[in-house]
Amino acid sequence: MKKTGFVIILMLAINYCFGQALVTSSKIEILWVNSWWPGKILEINGDKYKVHYNNYPSSYDEWVTKERIRVDKFNDGKVHPNTAAVAGTVIHEKSSTKATAFKPSKVTGTGKLYSGSSPQGGTVYYLFYPSGQVVMGCPRGGLEGFNYNAFCSAGSANCGTYSTSGKTITIRWNSGNIFTGKLKPNGDMELNSTAVGPVVMCPARLSAAYEFTANLSGLSVVEVTKFNYDGTYQLTRAGGYDHNDSKNSAEWQSASKGTYNIKGYTITMTDQSGKASKHTIYALEEGKAPEFLGWDGNFLSRAK
Repeated sequence: MKKTGFVIILMLAINYCFGQALVTSSKIEILWVNSWWPGKILEINGDKYKVHYNNYPSSYDEWVTKERIRVDKFNDGKVHPNTAAVAGTVIHEKSSTKATAFKPSKVTGTGKLYSGSSPQGGTVYYLFYPSGQVVMGCPRGGLEGFNYNAFCSAGSANCGTYSTSGKTITIRWNSGNIFTGKLKPNGDMELNSTAVGPVVMCPARLSAAYEFTANLSGLSVVEVTKFNYDGTYQLTRAGGYDHNDSKNSAEWQSASKGTYNIKGYTITMTDQSGKASKHTIYALEEGKAPEFLGWDGNFLSRAK
């Protein structure tokens, strides 16, 4: 009993912050992407804290150091902006450099797309060019035909340049922000507390059906695309409104077919009328029938 009491007192002494002891279940704010997010402490191990983000599933729980947490002095359940950069292994800091007008640059090669799941929810994307340019986000319409200069001329806040030194990558955005992160031996990287890795090129031919589901303001839409190995596809769509009766009747449905062609990270879909559309396509793992397909920044899951 005496030993247990001593350990508790010692931990309280070590984990004292901003005039208040940090203990399990303490209401805190967690620094992520230059903002403070409400959460709580789940576990304490020395100077590391396992934290949970309020209103997010446990899959986003993570271990952080004391520099990334503070007592929730607001207790309002809201996200608050950070006024200073974090001295951590991965930071998102506001540069003193002012945003500058975009200047077209010489871009070489096809961009390499990285993706990862953010603690906020959703997926983050970075497109890196071998010539030193970077875009935040997943371009639509295919990577091979993406026009970096045209895109950034229309709005350059998500465009910038990057450089590497040893195990460190530094991104300087046109907005004046600077991202500094870690390069990992396996080719992945860590930016803003998010691990991102390169996506995988899809096989040129698919032989599986993939499903996309969306719910917008009570309207549920299910889209199933069956890709055949001979380069043809069949597409079915169904939609219904939620009437709060646990039933989504298929109030409308449609079907179409055509051909597809995959080259690199671009898929061209041509329907029976001859109308063609291009999309960015990739996989999350190797294989002839990937479990998930990335599609213009969304995900299609293989139908069971």
